[in-house]
Amino acid sequence: MDDSFVPSVQRIKSNLEKQKGKSLGLIFPIVSIRDGNPALRSQTEDEIFEDHLVTSFVMEYKISASLLEMIFDELVKAKNLNHETLVSFLISYKVYEDNSQQILKVGFERYFSGDYISCLHILTSQIERTFRHILEKLGIVTTVINQEAIEEKTLGTILREPKLKELLGADITLYATALLVDKRGDNLRNDIAHGLIREEICTRNMATSLLHIFLLLTRLNQG
Repeated sequence: MDDSFVPSVQRIKSNLEKQKGKSLGLIFPIVSIRDGNPALRSQTEDEIFEDHLVTSFVMEYKISASLLEMIFDELVKAKNLNHETLVSFLISYKVYEDNSQQILKVGFERYFSGDYISCLHILTSQIERTFRHILEKLGIVTTVINQEAIEEKTLGTILREPKLKELLGADITLYATALLVDKRGDNLRNDIAHGLIREEICTRNMATSLLHIFLLLTRLNQG
């Protein structure tokens, strides 16, 4: 939960600003490729800059996840960290709902068992559930009316809510966005929801980043 494990948006922006006029990468448009197909194309100077910001941020949180894996391994040995103790810790914070406890236990048990495919499929939906719960606590509705039907807001829409962004801060907001719903990042939630996730993507590094988000959200409201 230490800030040093979360990339700094401001620091990355500052470093990129210093490269303006020096790096050709900040001049030419970028096409983001997913599964061999073009997904997004940046054209304006601001869009190109934003692409570099997101990709640099993603690289940094993947490095942090590798370090966190070693820390988790040590905690397993020294402090008996497991799915039971982790869920007990999380549920002690009001940001998590009591009735999600059993599903979280299954997801984290899969993490500690090395089954990252199951872990990611279970916990990605639960992190989305948590963000919806946070929005409700902020007094913001999580649904929209679309052609006379009531539908849940997409996770991308939720993460763009101004009050939520203010509560999370720029760093955690971008962390969650890049990991879960940004095609320039891992886009984990969307790839799982649409059945596009591939086995080789379901790595411990990816699962650790997701677990890290769960831990970081405990900053919001202690029970």
